[in-house]
Amino acid sequence: MSLSQSRTAPVRRKVLAGGLALALAVSLAACGRSSDSSGNDNQGTSGGKTGELAAAPGFDPTTKTITLGVLTPTSTTAKLISDPLTAGNKAFYDQLNASGGIDGKYKVKLEVKDNKYGSGDNTATATAYGQMKDNVVAFQQVLGTDPVHSILSDLEDDNIIAAPATLDAEWYQEANLMPIMAPYQVEVANALWYYVNKMDGKGKKVCTLTSDDGYGNAGLNGVKFAAGKLNVDLTNTQKFKSALTGGSYDAQVQSLQQSNCDAVFLTSLPSDTLGIFNAAISKNFAPMWIGTSPTWINLLAAGDVGKYSAEHYVVAAEGPEWGDMSVAGMEKMLDAVKKYAPKTEPNFYFSFGYLQAMAMSQILAKAVKDGDLSRDGVMKAMNSIGKLTFDGAVADQKYGAPDDREPQRETTIFKVTPDTVKTNGGLTLYAKDAMNFTSDVAKQVPLTN
Repeated sequence: MSLSQSRTAPVRRKVLAGGLALALAVSLAACGRSSDSSGNDNQGTSGGKTGELAAAPGFDPTTKTITLGVLTPTSTTAKLISDPLTAGNKAFYDQLNASGGIDGKYKVKLEVKDNKYGSGDNTATATAYGQMKDNVVAFQQVLGTDPVHSILSDLEDDNIIAAPATLDAEWYQEANLMPIMAPYQVEVANALWYYVNKMDGKGKKVCTLTSDDGYGNAGLNGVKFAAGKLNVDLTNTQKFKSALTGGSYDAQVQSLQQSNCDAVFLTSLPSDTLGIFNAAISKNFAPMWIGTSPTWINLLAAGDVGKYSAEHYVVAAEGPEWGDMSVAGMEKMLDAVKKYAPKTEPNFYFSFGYLQAMAMSQILAKAVKDGDLSRDGVMKAMNSIGKLTFDGAVADQKYGAPDDREPQRETTIFKVTPDTVKTNGGLTLYAKDAMNFTSDVAKQVPLTN
């Protein structure tokens, strides 16, 4: 647990546990911040009823422009994730703006700052946030579990919403966050069920290797929960610190090998996955690696690691293969790629960024319809929107205030196919029954970490 987690989480849980009604939540948020931090002075709520929306932080009614913030790594190896994800955000809005924008007349632009995720610098996100907060309507993306934790109290004080580019279950209980899709805990719960029941994993030795941070804890806790429900004994649970911040993988991989692990549930960033697989190859250790979605990057399909991945690694994610035209919305996304991101290769981080922007656009559209793009107006829109839709790429999502939200509980299991990198990013459906399935154990996963 990070310092920011231990400082702020208990307070927020206590407040949220009472299930505050929407009106009370909004009034408390308004009372709890200063006019300096909220930027809400002189913000009217004219709009849908009088024709024009009032100015608000990040919204210029003169140019009819809505500015959204992006806090994401642009200078660390985590940019392997952030670059395509941010490209997906941008492509969606380029496409939307070309058709008129939000409500047919409000264009959206993104302001991006480096949060240095992956470098071990847990202050960079808060610094960048402070520089941006008065100039944005909301944050379209904050990448990294620990970075999200580092600004949660600031988001609350300033009454700003943010979309976490991290799939932690606990985000669904946070009043200022706009999470989408199945959490990591659901990914690994479905994956463990699938391994036991569909991959001849019954009675096999199951182990874990997880990063020593909030993201790693989410994966580990999800496996532990599912193992308890499925009567699976975890043989060995190992944690690691990234080699990029002075850690290593050899001792952990050796320990797993000595335990004769048949399957290892992996929670890591792609750069760590590469180091872990190289360590495993050097030791002739070849279990079935079952990774959460951020363990993967297309580079893992290349060379000797690609051959190893194809035989010994599956990825638990959500949604269809890239290019699956049987899925509603795929054609629209690929059209955005062609027109606005032509250098993009198949990449599910791009897909997530596109869907993340799609979700935010629905909340902005609700705020515009209600005639209010102020902080209070956007918060009210998020808390009153009943459903988010994703053109069939993933299931529609029940939404609203935190107590009303319900994440997707679906997972897709992909196998690595190096010869299809150009067509589907090197990830192919493991089996027909492995796409967007929901196990009984995943339905029970609590929205906590």
